[in-house]
Amino acid sequence: MSTADQSIEDWENETVDDRPIRRTRPLSDVYQRCNVAMCEPTNYEEARMDHNWVTAMDEELFMIEKN
Repeated sequence: MSTADQSIEDWENETVDDRPIRRTRPLSDVYQRCNVAMCEPTNYEEARMDHNWVTAMDEELFMIEKN
């Protein structure tokens, strides 16, 4: 094998990625496998009873007024 052929073979070996490429998948598949349920209030009456929601909305309004 000539040095030119060896050089080309070495270059080809360097450009090959031996690690498998991880595939991508839609977020809906990821969420489905996580088994996480996020419950949000469906109306104002439920929302105003939820302390976390009220706090989050107060913070949102504060940031809007600040900007």
